[in-house]
Amino acid sequence: MSESEMIGEATAVSIQKLQAEIERLKEGLELLHPRVIKLAKSGKRFIVIGEHEPYFMAAYAMIRDQEMKQGTWTEEDRVEYAAAQLSAKGSSDENL
Repeated sequence: MSESEMIGEATAVSIQKLQAEIERLKEGLELLHPRVIKLAKSGKRFIVIGEHEPYFMAAYAMIRDQEMKQGTWTEEDRVEYAAAQLSAKGSSDENL
């Protein structure tokens, strides 16, 4: 095998390894919420607020209001928001 054939073969193996790693990372991203993926791809700055934070629902309500004004609030958003409200209520009930 010539040197150029060995280099070509090594390059092909490296490309296959990189493609496998890309697929593995994509599978990991699938576990994230679609909005996280969209934001990450946009290159814009964003923050993450955990539902355990005391200001979570206040921030979520502001996002909801803005998206409703823009007309971008979806049925999926409504369902997720309702679930967050129930979760927040459950957390506050536990603290009584």
